[in-house]
Amino acid sequence: MTEIVNLNNTAATAALQVVIELIRAGDLKIGGSGEEAASIIATHTQLTEHFKAARGSAGGSIPVTR
Repeated sequence: MTEIVNLNNTAATAALQVVIELIRAGDLKIGGSGEEAASIIATHTQLTEHFKAARGSAGGSIPVTR
């Protein structure tokens, strides 16, 4: 998968793309218990805040390849 994550667009969407890739890579586990969901939600929240903070920095887009 190759996509360009534009940090000038929605930070939550960029964070979601990263979370999906982390799940696909096996770095975030999904399952029936609440622990996995809480971990995924916390990761998404942290990434969203990171992308919001990075919005004003140089570049503006990051190529994401898999």
